[in-house]
Amino acid sequence: MNISETVEKQNPALAGSNLKTVYLAQQLHFHWGSERSQGSEHTIDSQRYDGELHIVHKNIAYESNQEAVHHPDGFVVLAVMLRCPEVPQMESPAMNEICKEVKLLRKCYDSSQVKAEISLVDLFAGIDMDIFFTYKGSLTTPPCYETVDWFVFPDTLDIPKEIWQNFWQLKDRSGKRLINTYRDLQAPNARPVYLCTGQEPKEIPKNRPSEL
Repeated sequence: MNISETVEKQNPALAGSNLKTVYLAQQLHFHWGSERSQGSEHTIDSQRYDGELHIVHKNIAYESNQEAVHHPDGFVVLAVMLRCPEVPQMESPAMNEICKEVKLLRKCYDSSQVKAEISLVDLFAGIDMDIFFTYKGSLTTPPCYETVDWFVFPDTLDIPKEIWQNFWQLKDRSGKRLINTYRDLQAPNARPVYLCTGQEPKEIPKNRPSEL
């Protein structure tokens, strides 16, 4: 899903924390499993979730995404874990609006426009944005350039199952169901992972950067 400009004619911006420059939001997308599998790309305390939201931001120093992928500081991705319980507890109405729109998409590369005006902050309803894991890693789609600063929030959002199952009905170009759209957990390769709680970041010992 492409992120449009704000009323100030500029994409939403991200700065602060350990970032040395400003990043502009480019797009958001989801990863999911199926009726029988969970589809988050990260695990937290060895727990996998039903899905994961990624909000991709590009370094303003680079003209395009194609240029940014060749630089280690090219992107910042915010990751939110998603659950689809029968009885939701912590929902984001804005997130639900986006997921409802998926019902109108029958195949990959179909498009639909969300009519509601939504800010990125609306998607984080109920999430403590001062608490997150961070590490330097890669994009999760081939060729998986190592150009990303990841920010992974431990708080989760609930999406009603009747809405979330819209993802399970999507079809690929050959008409097969488009399910299990996540990358497997990766080896750490000596990458440090930090837990930030509004104070000095603390490195945490973990076996894999994707397993927080």
